[in-house]
Amino acid sequence: MSTGDRNSAIPEDAGALLAHALERWGLAKPETEVSLVTRRENLVYRVTVSRGECSTAFALRLHRPGLRTAPQLRSELAWMQAMAEAGIPVPAPLLSTPGALIETVEGFNFSLLRWIDAEPLGRESQLLHRAGAEATMVELGRQMARLHQAAAAWTPPADFDRPVWDFEGLVGENPLWGRFWDRPELSAKQADLLARARDFGAARLRALAPPLRLIHADLIPDNVMRGADGSLHLIDFDDCCWGFREFDLATTISRLERSPDSELLIEALLAGYGAQEHIDREALPLLLALRHFTYVGWISERIGEPGAPERARRLIAAACTHAERLLQT
Repeated sequence: MSTGDRNSAIPEDAGALLAHALERWGLAKPETEVSLVTRRENLVYRVTVSRGECSTAFALRLHRPGLRTAPQLRSELAWMQAMAEAGIPVPAPLLSTPGALIETVEGFNFSLLRWIDAEPLGRESQLLHRAGAEATMVELGRQMARLHQAAAAWTPPADFDRPVWDFEGLVGENPLWGRFWDRPELSAKQADLLARARDFGAARLRALAPPLRLIHADLIPDNVMRGADGSLHLIDFDDCCWGFREFDLATTISRLERSPDSELLIEALLAGYGAQEHIDREALPLLLALRHFTYVGWISERIGEPGAPERARRLIAAACTHAERLLQT
């Protein structure tokens, strides 16, 4: 689906759709208030139901058509539900009145989650608060490790269906997010560098062969919420998949690299994770480079969006920097 199709698939005024969706969860009431919170890959609405002086909030997600199949959405929510039951701080999905994790209204898929009353650690991948950032990263690393442990202990249902960031998904002929070494935004020199780095990385990844696990795959500061008491909550499982645990760490690190105190924050993240789970220090720099490569394909598919050309230049520069480092190892 093209950027234009993706943006035009959902009507600007989705009021009628929302009303019908709320009915599926028994929330279509006069005391219910709905406000749009985010309009990105999906639309997220805050639904507030007032009862006297008390109110309860929910997150209603309108899933963009073509981004995920219904089985993939149900799998995402089933994993979140299992993680919430295991004590991992994630928003718990709520079953509709008919007992479903997703409801389809006029061809659009909806899901409902418990609202988390907290603020994001970052915006546009930049940390919002520097005070106590190292301690926060230690805790984030710990919670990521707990998520991985709980995921390993869970048995997915037989029809579980999520994307796979395996060898083919990262460095195959047609990677999950596109042929990053063959994009029109690249100069000839950049394309050659990324092609050589892809070949080198493919050989290294095949030799290391880390095991595939269930991972979040997008634990950037924007997708981690911090409560007033300092507790962290992991949100936005839209990219959850089968992948390598170090790929999860690499995704977070790729954003922390943009901070002026990046080395301290990255080491804090790894210290928190390493206190709970083993880190393959040989696989981590490789997967960090490959993670940066994926973003080149990702932004190329969105190059028509506002601000995308400048973002593409930044992402390509970062990918090339890591490609050079990888080839020097």
